[in-house]
Amino acid sequence: MNKFIDEGLKAGYEFIIIEPQEGYNEAIVAFDRGRLVYDTEMLMDAMRKYHHWEYGTAITWFEYNTLALTHMEGGPLFFEPEEEFYLTQVEEPVTLEVRKKIMEDK
Repeated sequence: MNKFIDEGLKAGYEFIIIEPQEGYNEAIVAFDRGRLVYDTEMLMDAMRKYHHWEYGTAITWFEYNTLALTHMEGGPLFFEPEEEFYLTQVEEPVTLEVRKKIMEDK
């Protein structure tokens, strides 16, 4: 099990985990505000690897099937290192503590 999933479950949170976990858990880089944080680029790479997709197919799948999960209760957050805010959560900036930890772990 991914350490961030374990951390969230032990803290008593209920949250969405993107499936299939065996393909996508490697893209989880943090747990913030009761939600899993996925590195978007790592998630694209995981999708390509797991499904044997081209990059464009992975992006299309992500935009059409995955991105909207962030608006659901307990939905994942999507992190891009060059951005100050989570991909779809402009009102929720990435905290300095979380950003520092993510970048150190890369």
